[in-house]
Amino acid sequence: MERDDLVADAGGIADALSRLGRLSSHVGAHASRHGSDRATYILLSLLEAEGPQRAGTIAERMHSDPSTISRHVAQLVGDGLVERTTDPEDRRATLLVASERGVRHLEVMRGRRNEAIARLLRGWDPADRQALVRLLDRFVTDYEQHLPELLAVLTGPPGPVPGGEN
Repeated sequence: MERDDLVADAGGIADALSRLGRLSSHVGAHASRHGSDRATYILLSLLEAEGPQRAGTIAERMHSDPSTISRHVAQLVGDGLVERTTDPEDRRATLLVASERGVRHLEVMRGRRNEAIARLLRGWDPADRQALVRLLDRFVTDYEQHLPELLAVLTGPPGPVPGGEN
């Protein structure tokens, strides 16, 4: 029975994440039309947190295609949010770094995001908010650590259908 409960709980979490993903996509599309797209936020956050990066490393970290990252980086360089610098370890390579303007842009985006989420949580008990932060961080950390396994299960050959013929 414990496995059934675990699978049922996983289903509830997956359903909630699906709803959150749809809502997040809607918010992201709306924000993008107003100059605050999600990819810019993620890329600038990565550069701010981890410092200068090669485009290939960014594509890997963002789980994105290098050509997509290249186009996005070109736009951000054109907008003055990201700068290209020479890699001191390999003078033939280029590193990307958030410009001062990019860091300010990220701070504005982060402030707006935090304020919007704070409005959602206004009526929550502080202990519930803190529990959500702790548990969501734990879940996302585990999700990241198990990503290869999750992808293998989700993209592998289908298993037997419950109640069907094998």
